[in-house]
Amino acid sequence: MAAGDVEAAVWSLFSCLNISFLIGGSLRLLEAEHFESARVMLDFQQNVHYHMTMAGLQVIMNLRGNSSQTTRLIGDAYDERQIVVEQNHDMVTFHTVVVNLHKLVVASCFSDHERGAKMTVELAMHWLRTVPGSYGLIPMIFHGGLCCFAYARESKTRKYYRMGRKLLGKLKDWERHGCPNCRVGVALLGAEERFCRGQLKEAEKLYEESIRSARKMGNIHEEATANEKYSAYFADTGDDDKARLYRAEAIRLYKEWGADKKVELLLLLEKDR
Repeated sequence: MAAGDVEAAVWSLFSCLNISFLIGGSLRLLEAEHFESARVMLDFQQNVHYHMTMAGLQVIMNLRGNSSQTTRLIGDAYDERQIVVEQNHDMVTFHTVVVNLHKLVVASCFSDHERGAKMTVELAMHWLRTVPGSYGLIPMIFHGGLCCFAYARESKTRKYYRMGRKLLGKLKDWERHGCPNCRVGVALLGAEERFCRGQLKEAEKLYEESIRSARKMGNIHEEATANEKYSAYFADTGDDDKARLYRAEAIRLYKEWGADKKVELLLLLEKDR
C-alpha cells in the first residue's frame, strides 16, 4: 500500500484473512486481525473489501460468542439485511458470493440446516459458474452438503438429498483430479450420505476417516465438525455413550479453535441429555 498499489495490496490482505479462517486459524487472532485490516481498508477507501471483511468478522464474532446472533450475520460488524454495495458496482457479484458463503458457514456451524440447505439448492450451481476457480468453493460445497444431507433427514425431502449427492460428486471429481483439500469433505459428506441411506457401517467408517484426515491435515475446525457430526449420528442411532465421547472431543477442539459459542451450545446439549 505504501508503494501505491493499493488494489493489489487490499486483495492480498483480504485473501489472507479468508484463507486463514477457512483453514482453521485461531479465531482469537483472526478477530483482532480482521479489526485491524478493516481499519486499513477504510483508511484507503476500499469500501467493498471493507464490507466483505466485516462480514467475515461477523462470522468470527458469532462463533466466539461476541454477538447476540448465531445463525444470522447481524451484529456490531455487519448486518446482512442492509445493502452496502450498489447493484451497478463491478464487484457486486463477488461481494454477494462472499457474503452468501459467510451466511452458509454460520447456518452450518449452528445447525440451521433448513436455511443452509435452501440457500444451497438455490445458489450452488450459480456459485460453480460464477467463481469456478475460487478457494471458497470447497468450503461452500462442504457446508452446503452438510446442510443438505442433515435437512434431507429432518424434512424427509428428496431434493436436498439429491443436491447433497451432487455436491459430494463434485468434491470426488476434484479429488480424482489431484486436489488435496477435498479429502475431509469427501469422507464426511460420504458419511452423511450413507447415514441418509441407512448404510450405518459404511457411514461409521467414513466418519472415522473424516476425523483422521482432518487431524492429519491440521484442520482443527473440520476435525471438530467431524466429531460433532459423528456424535449426532450416535445420538440419532441410540448409542448415548459414544455420542458423549465424540461430543466431548468436539467441545475440546472447538475450544482450542476459539469457537466459544459452539462450546457453550454443545455443553448445554450435553447437560440436557
